[in-house]
Amino acid sequence: MDIAKVRFMTGRKLIALLVNDEATSFGLSITLRRSFKDSDIEAVLNELVARHGTPKYTRSDNGGQFIATIVQHWAKRRRVTLEYNQPGKPWQNGFAESFVGTYRREVLNAEIFMSLAEAQTISTMWLHMYNTERPQSKHNYRPRITAFNKHAA
Repeated sequence: MDIAKVRFMTGRKLIALLVNDEATSFGLSITLRRSFKDSDIEAVLNELVARHGTPKYTRSDNGGQFIATIVQHWAKRRRVTLEYNQPGKPWQNGFAESFVGTYRREVLNAEIFMSLAEAQTISTMWLHMYNTERPQSKHNYRPRITAFNKHAA
C-alpha cells in the first residue's frame, strides 16, 4: 500500500491510496479521496479482503494512516502481519513505489482533473488497462491479470 498526493486545478488536495499484490504486481485498487481517515483505510482493506481473501501480510511505509490504531486492530482481528518500511527507505517497498510512480507519471501528471469523480473514473480505467492489457517482462510479457489469476487460484 502507498499514498500519492496531487492537487486539482482548483488547488484542492487529492489523495490516492494504491494497493497492489507484490507477487504478481497486479493493481488491486486505487481509491481517491480529498482526505483519508483511519476508518477509510480500514474500509478499503475490508473491501479487498471481501474480493480477494485475507492476505498473510501487508506492506507500507509508516505514515499515519497505516500505523493508526484502527488499522492495527483490523490486522490483529484478521491475523494479518503489518510490515513497515524503515523511515527514509522507500526501496523496501519497491513494488508499491514502482506502482505509484507509474500511476503518477501516466495519470496524475498527465491529466487535469476537474472533480473527484472524474479522477476516480480515469484512475479506474487506467488500473483496468494496467492489469489486463499492459505486458510485463516478469510474466513473459503477458498482462498482470494472467499471473494474478494463477496466483489466486
